[in-house]
Amino acid sequence: MKKLTRRNIIRLGGAATAAAVAPFWLRGEASAQSAGKTVLVCVFMRGAVDGLSMVVPYADADYYRARKAIAIARPGKGDNSAVKLDARFGLHPQLAPLAPAYKAKELAFVHAVGSPALTRSHFDAQDNMEAGAISGTVRDGWLSRVMRSQGLKANEFGAVALGGAAPLSFSGSPDVLATRALSDFRLLGAERQQQRLHRGFSAMYAGGSDPVRRAGRRALQASQRVRELAFDRYRPANGATYPRGPAGIRLAESAALIKAGLGTRVVHVDLGGWDTHRNQPNRLKREFANLGKAIAAFRTDLGKQMERVTLMTVSEFGRTVRQNGTGGTDHGHATAMMVMGAGVRGGQVHGKWPGLASDQLHQGRDLAVTTDFRTLFGEVASKTFFPGFDGPKALGVMA
Repeated sequence: MKKLTRRNIIRLGGAATAAAVAPFWLRGEASAQSAGKTVLVCVFMRGAVDGLSMVVPYADADYYRARKAIAIARPGKGDNSAVKLDARFGLHPQLAPLAPAYKAKELAFVHAVGSPALTRSHFDAQDNMEAGAISGTVRDGWLSRVMRSQGLKANEFGAVALGGAAPLSFSGSPDVLATRALSDFRLLGAERQQQRLHRGFSAMYAGGSDPVRRAGRRALQASQRVRELAFDRYRPANGATYPRGPAGIRLAESAALIKAGLGTRVVHVDLGGWDTHRNQPNRLKREFANLGKAIAAFRTDLGKQMERVTLMTVSEFGRTVRQNGTGGTDHGHATAMMVMGAGVRGGQVHGKWPGLASDQLHQGRDLAVTTDFRTLFGEVASKTFFPGFDGPKALGVMA
């Protein structure tokens, strides 16, 4: 469980309402506070996902020459074959649950997307992507700028980070609720202990206008609200079934937040496990199975409310084209990302394909970047401004 400590409390801001409500999953529709407002859900696949396994370039013979032991088979070539998307690309077989959304033109992919920065460091690349810049001088996060540019008024649930500490994407915005899981965001202990702790913290943070006391009061209000809404007893709608594990838990809670009518506008979901230096086929089989089922359940669970939600996956960079000696791939350059939901031109793989021949590779080893990640981010969050970026403003992934 997430302990409400002084450090955790200071992450929060805004004004909460703690009025008791009926379980939100029984209400069926979003409240007036959220109706008609688009929600951005950003899923960060930390560790550098292999875009060539996620969206398989099965028509490119060089893909199979470079990956004799770990390539995903062409569509129709057995159990481990790609799910055909078009004449060039296929989906990893464990992502097959996403095929209906693609067919319904609610899901799109962008290939050969990434940062023009040359770093192969996870930390530097993640910092750049979360800042929405590559200069290293930008101090705020791109999701914070989204919130400001959209005139979003902060409250405890306006911006939520699921997976741990508040990510750098929210840097510059003090009004972020960050937790590993909403069901864990509470005071520890039995009922009586919780009541005593609540009284003690309330007395500690009563009165005063300094940042710590204000944040403390808001944190206590938020924890009470989480308790009243009973996220740990959430029941998905429309027969949706989320897989166990981080992807399922965090996307179920994302759907719950959206339905609860708390004014949630931006959700950041952290998912690790994508650094596949060894045994890549088995590791991706597991991770993609969980991710595919979780995103498909999220879409099913929200139903018509998906019309006001845009989900985007991101990763700091891709993997090398050639397999290594341990059945994996090493740090690369470009990767693939997906966008699903409101306003998406789905049923397409967007972006310019650079090819995988030796003379087409970045530094002779990686899939080249043909779409700057800021182009995609800027189009998905159209009013966001990215410091120092003067590249093309439209990719065509959004209507």
